[in-house]
This record gives sequence, C-alpha cells and structure tokens, in this order.
Amino acid sequence: MVGISVDTECAKAQEVADHKALPWPVVCEGKGMQGSVPRLYNVRGTPTYYLIDREGRIEGKKISGQQIEGALAKVFTAGGG
Repeated sequence: MVGISVDTECAKAQEVADHKALPWPVVCEGKGMQGSVPRLYNVRGTPTYYLIDREGRIEGKKISGQQIEGALAKVFTAGGG
C-alpha cells in the first residue's frame, strides 16, 4: 500500500502522515492535483482510493476507506496479490 499526497507542500503532507503513524509510505510530488498520478488516474477529489495490482491493473476504483480491507481480501483470495 502506498499513499499519494496531492498536497503542494510535501513537508506538511509528511508531517500529517507521521502524526497519524501511517504504516505505509506516502509519496508527494508537490504539484497538487496537477501531479502525474492524479492526472493518470483522473482523481477529482480526496480521498480517492484505488486498488492496483502488481501488473498495474485497477482492481478496485474509488472504493471507500471502509471497503479497502474487503477489496484486498478479494484480490488476495483470487490470486491477484
């Protein structure tokens, strides 16, 4: 799992991630919604969650935070992860 921050101030994004003790890395380009990842996946707001497999295919699109665990379990039991 990796977090993609759409902040323009990466130091602040990392500060929030550290404060929340997120167990996954957070990546920040500092370009806001104009960054390459938000543009690539057509992100229009935050938070937006995508489940992307090892081959780069989207397995879950715009799932809620509450749906992440179930979506991960589905991918892993199907042999996708």
